[in-house]
Parts: sequence; structure tokens; C-alpha cells
Amino acid sequence: MAKTKTKHMGSTDTLGTRLKALLAARNLSQGALSRALGVTGAAVSQWVNDGSDPTPVNLILLADFFQVSVRFLVIGRAGRVPGARIPPYLQRTNGRLLSADPEAPLTVNSE
Repeated sequence: MAKTKTKHMGSTDTLGTRLKALLAARNLSQGALSRALGVTGAAVSQWVNDGSDPTPVNLILLADFFQVSVRFLVIGRAGRVPGARIPPYLQRTNGRLLSADPEAPLTVNSE
């Protein structure tokens, strides 16, 4: 996975800077986070310092631990990515439209 850097409102933001802010806001150490998630302190240090990105499973664990969305951790906000489009194969299944709400579970709407 490539380093997750996004540019919003003129500032460079990374997953590592978001993790640092979440740790600081909760007055937690990297060691406390590593123990809570069952990962090494070195892994958390790599994430916080943008040396590597967490695996998808660890992203889910981080989001659950901090009570934020994976989307927030990865792109820095909970909403839809500007300019993003729903691929056609996700828009229709068996002639019925899927939900276009990015926060909604992927379910088929009846028309």
C-alpha cells in the first residue's frame, strides 16, 4: 500500500498525522495503542511516522479503537472524495440501482 497522503485546503495531511492527532487528543502513547491493537510498537511507530501504512485489517481496528471511519483515517474526512464517481458496475445490479450514499451499507434498493 502506498503512503496515504492527501491534500485538503492547501495543507498536506497523512494517515500518520491523523494518528498523531488522535493519540494526542486521547492522551495516549504509541505503546498503549500497540498493546490495545495487539501489534508491535514498531508497527505503530511506522504508521505514525508514515514509514508504512497499516494493513486493511489494522485500519479497521484503528477506526474501531478511535471511533472514526476508515475513510477518515485514509483520506482525512468522512465525506465523499471530491470528483469521485461511483463505477457503473456498482450503480446497477440486475437492473436495480444500488445506494449512492457513500456511508450506507451496500444494499440493493427496490424501485
